Amino acid sequence: GSARIARGYMKQRIEGLSNEELLRVPNGAENNVLWNIGHIVLSHFRLVYRPCGATVPVPETWNEWFLPGTSPDGW
Repeated sequence: GSARIARGYMKQRIEGLSNEELLRVPNGAENNVLWNIGHIVLSHFRLVYRPCGATVPVPETWNEWFLPGTSPDGW
């Protein structure tokens, strides 16, 4: 479905990026590329799994790193 298409698009966009590129904050963005990837993944799982009563399949620490209002500044 559409989630698979979105994941494929995201994978194509980030595949081959260096660590430096993943940690760069793009012009006009507030957070780096890696933070945005983590935020997208965490948000997807929270929106899909939690309403069904299922466990979100990412480590609990991801909430501290990727929820809205968090930042990679302390990484």
